[in-house]
Amino acid sequence: MPPEFSTTTKDVLAKRAAHLCSNPDCRTTTSGPTADPQKAISIGEAAHVFGALPGSARYRADMTDGARAEITNGIWLCRNCHKLIDNDALSYPADLLFSWRHEHENYVTEKLGNRTEVLRLQLRERSLEGLFDENPLAKQIAREKLNFWEYRLTAELLRSNLKRPSRRWSDLKSNLRVHKRTPVADKEIIRWFQVKLAEGMDYMDPLKALYSVQLQKAWGLPGEPGDAEEIAHVCQLIGNIADELVRWEEEVMFAWVSDTYRPLINLFQGVMGRQLEKLLAVPAILDGGIDQAEAHPGEETIIEHTVVFDVPEGWEEAIKEGLQKIENQFK
Repeated sequence: MPPEFSTTTKDVLAKRAAHLCSNPDCRTTTSGPTADPQKAISIGEAAHVFGALPGSARYRADMTDGARAEITNGIWLCRNCHKLIDNDALSYPADLLFSWRHEHENYVTEKLGNRTEVLRLQLRERSLEGLFDENPLAKQIAREKLNFWEYRLTAELLRSNLKRPSRRWSDLKSNLRVHKRTPVADKEIIRWFQVKLAEGMDYMDPLKALYSVQLQKAWGLPGEPGDAEEIAHVCQLIGNIADELVRWEEEVMFAWVSDTYRPLINLFQGVMGRQLEKLLAVPAILDGGIDQAEAHPGEETIIEHTVVFDVPEGWEEAIKEGLQKIENQFK
């Protein structure tokens, strides 16, 4: 079954748009009377910003069906504009549609004449100023603050911040990256290995603190709202460390050492990438937990996931043995 909007979501989208098309160049009325006094006609439709099915306009494979069916991913349009945006996705990208919806809801609020509500919207926008400018879906999540929004926002921001290191790591594993070789002289090899070991270990404590402590704080205590700005900050820091993990892998892969020490280099390769791949799995886990909670409203839901940053079994012993052999050669 495609991830369709619920009847409630469609109704809310229509009412928030005042039953007008959200395209600012259209704004046609989408509902009205018919000859039958017991009926009404509607030409309005709840459109997906990111498409519901593979091959549809603006479809994102990394979204879950639950996220696709949330009101956050919807916009109210007339039939003609719905067809227009889906037939020409390049001319009507997601960020434009989110801008349409935001501008239109502000327009409707001002027409209602509720000055307090207008001021409330302005304050909300001010609180998000400078945040998520390059991620319109994240901004919409932060605006609407649905149930579990903190986790949905974290998933979206982690995807965004991990996109670059994920691509770099994928290219590196596929031998698609070119990098200048860095020669390491035999007399410097022990120190070089020791430095790389220390650098690798230096990444682990901040990662653990960010994921296990700082994110929890940013999400807020049970029953309390999270802090969107702090969530954005933590996700950015995680993305920065992810970039460093890939840089470490590049320096190891493109180190030029004597054949004698190549086996030890091979042991180093992939160790930091292993930690990155654990981070890359987190957004889907968070989204999956939210989808499950939304599918069972009213039931207590616990979203729990532990990331263990570690090395392959026997790795430390193999490294120590390899370094010992090198030290013995220089005695």
